Amino acid sequence: MKKVLIISYYFMDKSVIGSVRSSGLARFLPSFGWDPVILTVRPKEAPASEPKDINIDPSSNLKIADTPLEDDPFIRWKKRFGLKADETVKQQLNLGHNGNKNVSNTFSEGLLNFCGEMLVFPDEKIGWYRQALERGRELLSEDEFDAIISTSSPVTSHLVARSLKDEYGLAWVADMRDLWSQSYLPRTFITKTRHRRLELKTLSAADSLTTVSQPLADKLKELHKSKRVYAILNGFDPDQMNPGAKLTDGFKIAYTGAIYKGKQDPEPLFRALRELRSEAAIDLNDVSADFYGDNMGWLEDEVERFDLKGAVKIHGQISRDLSIEMQRESQMLLLLNWNDPGEMGVYTGKIFDYLSAQRPILSIGAFPGVVGELLQETRSGWHASSVDEIKLLVKRAYDEFKSNGRTSYHGSLAEIDRYSHREMAKNFAQVLSTLKA
Repeated sequence: MKKVLIISYYFMDKSVIGSVRSSGLARFLPSFGWDPVILTVRPKEAPASEPKDINIDPSSNLKIADTPLEDDPFIRWKKRFGLKADETVKQQLNLGHNGNKNVSNTFSEGLLNFCGEMLVFPDEKIGWYRQALERGRELLSEDEFDAIISTSSPVTSHLVARSLKDEYGLAWVADMRDLWSQSYLPRTFITKTRHRRLELKTLSAADSLTTVSQPLADKLKELHKSKRVYAILNGFDPDQMNPGAKLTDGFKIAYTGAIYKGKQDPEPLFRALRELRSEAAIDLNDVSADFYGDNMGWLEDEVERFDLKGAVKIHGQISRDLSIEMQRESQMLLLLNWNDPGEMGVYTGKIFDYLSAQRPILSIGAFPGVVGELLQETRSGWHASSVDEIKLLVKRAYDEFKSNGRTSYHGSLAEIDRYSHREMAKNFAQVLSTLKA
């Protein structure tokens, strides 16, 4: 069996997409002839080499080579300027508090953000580079490896891989879960240019590039014209498939995960529910729209504005296991697509959890993008771009619930299986098989 070193900053935290992708590779690559070793960072308060919360057979020979937490460059610079390590610079300089947003503060915040970009270039995990490189050298000196996979974010993982590639000459696949210089992160012109130069220099040594959708692969190909670029989607754990959980007695619509204000918008659903109530098309006493996740304090004001108290419930953050349970028991699952044309090629990690829950998915947002295509291919749900479309889909599901006591699910298991971790690992193995060190 061939051996591959996977460099992934996130591995032992299953709430992070990078960890989910890496753990899926670690679990299923051996089925396709590749023995993985994971180079990662040890989480806080976790014992050395303890793969907590990762669904991997304990009898497997998986090797996790972890390093201590990285040297945080922010803390180092705070100490150098006599600031407290456990408070943000903005807090200590009293910027952005109490609505104090005058021109001086706005300029100061902009200058502070620019300085932050320069100090932690190319990302805030750069403090891990030295430790990861040293650990990688130990691994490659102790054993024979055939290839390297580095996965980002953070892009520091690719810097480590590039250095190891230069020293040991191994075949290298650079996996871009998020684009690097082509991303839509807010950056100054100077830092955008700096990122682009570093990306071109670093990835010039990669043998192949991978990313999580075909639109993103096309964008990568525009920048890296001479490279082979492959689209390999994220996936779900096949052992996580809904075994047939009991559904709720009421018509429950569930959303699990954070909502990024300004990027995702639940307002069209609230408008649809209010109008359906006004038209006497649904009885909100039978309906419960439940939101589970972080960053949701502002939602309470929206619920009150649309007079939906009682029908819309904000629960806050819950554990991943409970989140999966909530998905499985719901009559319908809500997905908030990103309202940005630049994100049309991005699958949220939530969509794969939803596929394994095997409940009807309602995706809303200005653009269907790749998510809309996936829902259509798998017959697991629908995308709606307008309030009228949302009303139609909710009313249809609600009427079925009132008639049959449940909303039926018509997903194609054969199509859904194409988005499992097993299929993802198979696609990576096929890319690895084409490489020559």
